[in-house]
Amino acid sequence: MRPALRLICALLGAPLCGSRAAAQATLPDLPTREDRILAVSTIWSEAKRSFAYWDRVPPTFDWDAQYRATLAEIIAVADFPSYVQVLRRFTASLRDGHTLVQAPQRVVDARYWDGPWVSLRAVGTRAIVANVDSVLADSIPIGSEVIAIDGVSTEQRIEQVKPYHAASTPHVWTSDVIQFSGRNGIGILAGRADAPMTLTLAHENGTRRTVSVRRDRGSRRSAWLRPPVALPLVEARPLADGMLYLAINSFNDRALAARLDSLRPMMERARGIVIDIRRNPGGNSGNGYLALQHHFGSRAFTTSAWRSRTEIQSRRAWGKQAVEQGDSTSENARHWRGVTWFQQPGERMEITSRVLDRSIPIAVLISRQTGSAAEDFLVALDGDPRFTIVGEPTNGSTGQPIFVGLPGGLTLWICTKRDAYPDGREFVGVGVQPQVLALETVESLRRGQDVALDAGMRVLRERAAR
Repeated sequence: MRPALRLICALLGAPLCGSRAAAQATLPDLPTREDRILAVSTIWSEAKRSFAYWDRVPPTFDWDAQYRATLAEIIAVADFPSYVQVLRRFTASLRDGHTLVQAPQRVVDARYWDGPWVSLRAVGTRAIVANVDSVLADSIPIGSEVIAIDGVSTEQRIEQVKPYHAASTPHVWTSDVIQFSGRNGIGILAGRADAPMTLTLAHENGTRRTVSVRRDRGSRRSAWLRPPVALPLVEARPLADGMLYLAINSFNDRALAARLDSLRPMMERARGIVIDIRRNPGGNSGNGYLALQHHFGSRAFTTSAWRSRTEIQSRRAWGKQAVEQGDSTSENARHWRGVTWFQQPGERMEITSRVLDRSIPIAVLISRQTGSAAEDFLVALDGDPRFTIVGEPTNGSTGQPIFVGLPGGLTLWICTKRDAYPDGREFVGVGVQPQVLALETVESLRRGQDVALDAGMRVLRERAAR
């Protein structure tokens, strides 16, 4: 299950989901005191009952104490945006990318929050300007680094924003808050709409300057210096040395099968194939499995194993008594402690006779944006000698949330399903790891160099030569 496209658009902002400014809307009314208490209580109780990763929280983390503190805060809030942020921080404290509070689109459309027409890219904890409105191009050059915001260092600003954002892995947590547009109130550039802000920049030549901008990203159209290009479902083009580039940008469309079928002649003629899923946030895992079965796999594969917490209430009652008598390991005690599981092994899937000739090597490019069903795709191809995984660790977040409505039109996600490799190896919280590490640097970003694609091509040339 991948994050909803509406959430991605709301967090990342209009330029990635169409640059037309949203129609002005009004903020929802602040829910009543009783409804605000109900919202916090619902998050607390649903997580206690269903959350799949309690063993991942720090030993000193006290969910009940968080609940009590958040109750006091939610009673005191005076407006709807503050209500949203308090609930976000409470849920994000569980540190899972599929456990969050999703605000209604009206919050974005009402423009309580906004960011400037500046698009940032994260290189570690460094915030590099990747695109700007053309009117800002001279004062904020592409490739410059934002080192302070309103006089606060970028590193400090990251730490201020992170508690409000849900993520499973440290590298994604940092990257997201740098790159988000701020239109939904999250991101290092976020603030009150139309409010002025200052950015302190370090340029490539070592000089520094401070410039003033406005948070007006949602109020007007922009003429980006580098016009954004919509991602197709599949992109195919020839590369040097008889190699083929094949970007699969989503597994959410059943049209993927027909699109790959239409590209089959190109795939069959290739000496090697680069499959780029760096911008693939997921979708339906079955579409990825079909692609392996009919085109890319060279042997049978096993899908992700998964488990979910389960409990029998009478055994919880007996388990409480057992724990009070000093028994913490029996099955009943495990029910009381909430650590009994329904477990489902991965499914074994055979390839068909249609798969590509096994002599054609494939390099799969991955990034921190590769998530959910795209990670399931990587788990399924694990160990297949045809593939070499190249790039950086993936998003490290998947699973099945339970969706619960909260007062004010918010939606609560609690991750109920814990996925892993068939042999039990965990990838949620760390990401699927590349076999060939190829990390973007500030210098490669400024040069426009595609480090992962270059590394993938080296892999294919070496394998084709053998």
